[in-house]
Amino acid sequence: MAGARAPLFERLAEVEGTAASGPAPPRVLDRAGLRTSILEGLAQLLNTRRPGGVPEGWVLDYGVPDFGGLSAASAPDREHYASALTAAIAAYEPRLLDARISLEPVAGDPQRLRGRLSGDLLLGSIREPVVFPLLLHAASGALQFGEDNAGEVTA
Repeated sequence: MAGARAPLFERLAEVEGTAASGPAPPRVLDRAGLRTSILEGLAQLLNTRRPGGVPEGWVLDYGVPDFGGLSAASAPDREHYASALTAAIAAYEPRLLDARISLEPVAGDPQRLRGRLSGDLLLGSIREPVVFPLLLHAASGALQFGEDNAGEVTA
């Protein structure tokens, strides 16, 4: 296989838009397509808040807990947040293996955390190391991926 198979929901969504929007998107993703697909899936997963009291492993467990009470300045809170994000990725994004997240406070902005998500993409039978920069707003829990040309994470 020269790439990675597109996720089921992406393949199902292409059925609806094929006739009106032209040719269907590929069912097998190349490296760039896989990275884009994973980032879109991660943004949705990590920006979804799950309800409390739901047993782990249920569909209702999708997302991450609400971290409104945690402090971006607290190292234990940052470790707790990174651990919860990593657990959600391990449970719901199987195309990213051995995910690791590091978070640090943003100087001059006590409500934001800057970090890196690293792991291995599974492209066919090949594991490729990747790093995705991220920015997290601690109060709202909103998370964004990406950097601008100056190496700063976009807000």
